[in-house]
Amino acid sequence: MNTIIILSNNNILFKKLTKSDILSDYKFILISSKRDLLNFLLTNEPLIFLVECQDAIQEYLKTVKRLSSKPVIAYSKSHNEKIAVQAFLNGADYFLHIPIGPKEFYYRLMAFLNIINKNNIYNEQNIINVGHLKIYLQNQQVMDSGKLAMLTNTEYKLLLILIKNIGLLVSNNELYQCMYDTKELKNTSRALSMHISRLRKKLNLNAPNSKLKLITIHGKGFCLKLNGNGAAKNHHTP
Repeated sequence: MNTIIILSNNNILFKKLTKSDILSDYKFILISSKRDLLNFLLTNEPLIFLVECQDAIQEYLKTVKRLSSKPVIAYSKSHNEKIAVQAFLNGADYFLHIPIGPKEFYYRLMAFLNIINKNNIYNEQNIINVGHLKIYLQNQQVMDSGKLAMLTNTEYKLLLILIKNIGLLVSNNELYQCMYDTKELKNTSRALSMHISRLRKKLNLNAPNSKLKLITIHGKGFCLKLNGNGAAKNHHTP
């Protein structure tokens, strides 16, 4: 069954709508805290989010966009235009003024999902699947075996360059440039080793049964291998 997450402190607004028979194909789960949302996303992946926006601060919406690449419908009881505009600026894909009737809600939801399905080809072009990892390029999120991996910006950039050169040696120099975007590369070896170590741990790249292995080529760089395959050679070498 398709799961839709409602992120709100108040479930009264959607109580009648979500119990309607016409929505029986969907499972609605109310989440009221950022911690509960994170715990849910560690083991589950919803179809879409419905996020309440009571004001222009919209912390719930910002949190969802930071943690997930799934589509978001923002909603509000207020008809203040500023709230709707800010919701779109914060990354909402659609906006609802409520309350509305269950049939209107159903058809609005179906229309939104139809648009999402039509964009699947585009979305797939912005997702990298390799081994047990799924990388969403649009919002720089990484899923490890279906669980959200909390990477820093530097760790994400290192992972991306390794994956784009999977099976090939990526030199220390290339990784330094990826980290710092500078020609000044002094005293960076220790920092690189620290980031690589954390990347291995967060993504289970050193686990015995891991589909991906991050191999150290001493004195030269690193090579990300899929199922142990891939030549550890520099991709600039003819």
